[in-house]
Amino acid sequence: MVKGPDFKSMDDISLLHYVEYAFQRSFEEWKAGNILRDSNLYSGAISRYYYAVFHAVRSLLILKKIAVSSHRAIIDQIALQFVREGKLPRDFCKRIRRLFDERMASDYDPIEIFTKEDAFNASNNANQILRECIKLYKTMVSSEYHSKKILDFENSIS
Repeated sequence: MVKGPDFKSMDDISLLHYVEYAFQRSFEEWKAGNILRDSNLYSGAISRYYYAVFHAVRSLLILKKIAVSSHRAIIDQIALQFVREGKLPRDFCKRIRRLFDERMASDYDPIEIFTKEDAFNASNNANQILRECIKLYKTMVSSEYHSKKILDFENSIS
């Protein structure tokens, strides 16, 4: 396993740059999901929507200098750090888990068939989660340090 950066030792500016890159990755995955969905490639779209969410929620943990190594650990830490504190809605992690389960099926179960409706539901779920992540990011980071790229991403989400 590749060892990631040590967030605890990063200065604030480096940390904000890392978060910006993670949100940029989220935006790329989100755009890829839209392209795949619009091309009737529904399984691929669902997978990309999950990864868009994954990178966005991971960004929130990075802002708290928390590094986790698994998808489930990220969801658990989001629940602990933000849902339990009332900073994200109670059903937030349930919606991420739904996307995670759909991603697992779309990536690893060749007989699982996803429909246009499934892809649009995943898109809507991802869009809602991403908007909530960016809203929380804006409360965690002083407005003078808000990334234009992240704010542009927020405006792109339908």
